[in-house]
Amino acid sequence: GVLPLSRDRKTLVRLALLAAAPLAVLTLGRLAYFHAAVPNTFWAKMNAVDGKDYTGLGYVGSALTRRPLLLLVVPVAALLLRARIILGPAARLALALLAGSLLFALLAGGDWMPDRRLLVVALPLAAVVAAITLAGAGSRLFALATCAALALEAGLTVDRTSDQTWRTHEWLDQRMVRWTVSGHPFRDPYWLDWMPTRLLQQISPFVAPGDTVAHVDVGELPYVMDDVSFLDGFGLVDREAGRVAFSPRDPVLREAAREAFFAAHPAVTIVVLDEVTGRPFSPAQDAALADPRFAAGWREQGRVPTWVNHPCVTYVRRDVVPVAHAQAMARMNEWLARVKDVRALED
Repeated sequence: GVLPLSRDRKTLVRLALLAAAPLAVLTLGRLAYFHAAVPNTFWAKMNAVDGKDYTGLGYVGSALTRRPLLLLVVPVAALLLRARIILGPAARLALALLAGSLLFALLAGGDWMPDRRLLVVALPLAAVVAAITLAGAGSRLFALATCAALALEAGLTVDRTSDQTWRTHEWLDQRMVRWTVSGHPFRDPYWLDWMPTRLLQQISPFVAPGDTVAHVDVGELPYVMDDVSFLDGFGLVDREAGRVAFSPRDPVLREAAREAFFAAHPAVTIVVLDEVTGRPFSPAQDAALADPRFAAGWREQGRVPTWVNHPCVTYVRRDVVPVAHAQAMARMNEWLARVKDVRALED
């Protein structure tokens, strides 16, 4: 962005300093909060559990394959259409920002989340490049075809969002028979999604304030159970788990993650198993469950199918004695009462 806007060396230096200032503030904030220049989520980048390469070149390539019209075909076609015309400063700036967004994801090493969140910014930038070049192209037919292509691309973007049948019928716990948008979404409390609700009900007899819960990931449960510590299986907030997620076959990192698990001595462990292999998706949890100490110290309490029927299994430490149902309900409602935007559960 700085380079196409620079007219001379003085402008280049001034723009570079303006661009560097917020980065310096952000870095100082990271040092103060995380005690490291890079937050812990750096270690959570990894190859996808389905075997696809979502790191670096594979990450960018998968994004281009997933959204080829908007990210690749339309911008390139628009530029080729005006290849003989010198691009103006606005087009050069948009093109530089688009290239920068792709370069960032490439050099950053991608991200383990399959929704290509590092490249969200590239989508509007690609549309800006196409729009600027089409504005002076003088081809109504090409402009019409482009609009149709982008409309198709937008339709494909929401394909997964529209397939949310679990929102209208909770077939697992039958708690929510129909889901509708709240009339005051930012004011009214909301019900927990079915999986956190089920897990909260399942683990509440075994978890007391001050305990540790080993969870496959971080989500709504830590938000609600504010006096319970959580050990994150994918390492978004736990460094040892994050490092082994980045290099799942490294024996040294596996040992460090395994020992971190047993040092935490969690009262409850929540694991999502691969239906085919029967092993945890989380490399840190895979290392812990493979250790004989886990079978000796934890027992299976229950399981429920998740996406593609992969089972979510809850293990409880063998020496933990469950409390009565009434006391467990009191614990849940006490947790929920401290969170003003979540409704209390009904017995």
